[in-house]
Amino acid sequence: MTTIQDDGDDSSRFRQRAEEKVRAMGEPAPANVDPDHIRGLLHELRVHQIELEMQNEELRRAQEALEISQARYFELYDLAPVGYLTLGEQGLIQEANLYAATLLGASRSALVKLPLSRFILPEDQDIYYLCRKQLLASGEPQACDLRLVRRDSTDFWARLEISLVQNAECAQISRAILSDISARKLAEEVVLEASLRKDEFLAVLGHELRNPLAPIRNAVEVLKHLKSEEPTLIWAREMIDRQIRHLVRLVDDLLDMSRIARRTVILQKERLELAALVAQSVEAARPFVEQCRHTLIVEIPAQPVHLEGDAVRLVQVLQNLLDNAAKYTEPGGTLWLSAERATGTEAQEVVLRVRDTGMGIDPEFLPHVFDLFSRSSQALDRPSQTGMGIGLSLVKQLVELHGGRVEAFSAGLGRGSEFVVRLPVLPLPPRNPTPVLLM
Repeated sequence: MTTIQDDGDDSSRFRQRAEEKVRAMGEPAPANVDPDHIRGLLHELRVHQIELEMQNEELRRAQEALEISQARYFELYDLAPVGYLTLGEQGLIQEANLYAATLLGASRSALVKLPLSRFILPEDQDIYYLCRKQLLASGEPQACDLRLVRRDSTDFWARLEISLVQNAECAQISRAILSDISARKLAEEVVLEASLRKDEFLAVLGHELRNPLAPIRNAVEVLKHLKSEEPTLIWAREMIDRQIRHLVRLVDDLLDMSRIARRTVILQKERLELAALVAQSVEAARPFVEQCRHTLIVEIPAQPVHLEGDAVRLVQVLQNLLDNAAKYTEPGGTLWLSAERATGTEAQEVVLRVRDTGMGIDPEFLPHVFDLFSRSSQALDRPSQTGMGIGLSLVKQLVELHGGRVEAFSAGLGRGSEFVVRLPVLPLPPRNPTPVLLM
């Protein structure tokens, strides 16, 4: 049985061993010791003792803080609602939290030393390798969406966010965050399918509406050639003709929107002169502008300006903007159409402006003015202002297909509006071309 000695026995034993070591060293024991010297030594020993006690207390507190930090790390890392992975230089998993193991359907220990690529669907392997390549090349954090495969062979959509760090040995490792985005992807697929169905519906609707318009237009042309000058008949012919033109425009816009959505619109680009383009647009919009009894002021640059684009589509853009301005301006108002070459840093742009003195745009509606099928509450309150909310959306799509942009401005209700279209222009020809010597 082991006997534990008290402190006094330990002190005696340590004292005896210390004296033996002194004798072995051959140093004589001091015969006379100064009491002041002894008191000084005792003081120093007491100071050292207190110092050691304070250090032990600091160590105890540091140990407690470390334990708290470890517990917090466990909560933040292991119990986080997203998957955390540490990957080595070759993409091997070095560490995984509980959620990552749950996502991949394996234990944490089973994941260690396995490549993350093993859990990526074969069709999405290129996405992962490209993401890692960009990470290693730039050093900047990267993110991608891909499909992961669990141990039970079921797959799910995940968002992978990955960044580079250095561990304690200064080796380069990767920190990866995994999030299950299956629900979001499912919602996106539902929205996409609904959008495709909507586009198909618009295409079918447009064609179905266009079919009866052709014979009606033919009938109106027959009526125009009748000899009768009866005022009522003349009024009826003009009214039918006007409404048919309006319906044709609506159907054409509807079909164009469906073509753009299905990416089947092909621009027939050619070199265009700005003045000629503006003239064609004015002629196309003139009947409706005159019907509304508006004054149209046109301003174009004196020097020729050339751009590359589809003449039919750009005339359609300006005609839609002029029709929109005429529609929402009280009879007898003023419209402006101006064109100029941008100066300064935007010297490679032409700026087209359509301005009116009409009802203006509600500031709350202004950000949505180009949304498909959107109409302001002021327009809805005026039954005479017919429209489906297609024209301005089509303008935006066609302008962007030309590499340009369009913006809407208004100082408020009753203060008019302005639409600004910016399109790239062709470079100016050299002023003094180099002469060519013909031999």
